[in-house]
Amino acid sequence: MAKHSEVFLSEAMEYEVKAQTWQKWLFGILITTSLIAVCILFVPVTIIGNEANTSTIVQFTISKVVLFSICFYALSIINKNFKAYKHNAIINKHRHNALRTFETFIAGATDEQTKNAVLLQTTQAIFNSQNTGYNNSDADIDMSTKVIEIFKSTAQNGKSQ
Repeated sequence: MAKHSEVFLSEAMEYEVKAQTWQKWLFGILITTSLIAVCILFVPVTIIGNEANTSTIVQFTISKVVLFSICFYALSIINKNFKAYKHNAIINKHRHNALRTFETFIAGATDEQTKNAVLLQTTQAIFNSQNTGYNNSDADIDMSTKVIEIFKSTAQNGKSQ
């Protein structure tokens, strides 16, 4: 069990490093967008051309909108990647912890029913979809029943043979 939990730990650490990289990019783009917003706010249209005619104002406004759109699109993509990596880091750390504590609980269990309950809870902790607050989906897929059914059918097939 310990070697399996180390797989989840190394994955969690890898995802955490990547999440920190995306977080740095997120702050960088956020600061850049803020600086661009402040600069554009105080740049008068007359600096671009000698006259502030309608075509100059429209062109300047469109360029502002395009620039802000690009910045906000980059901000949303980077934020989405940061949240995905952070979610995966937390999930894998949780799986690591579940496997590490499994042996302790099994050693403390006195009867077979308790051991089965511990196995069931550990399996759910590892295979269930977990809500970490970083993922946007509120729909949790109940994978535990599928995993339990696989275990039951495997056990029944082993007994009948």
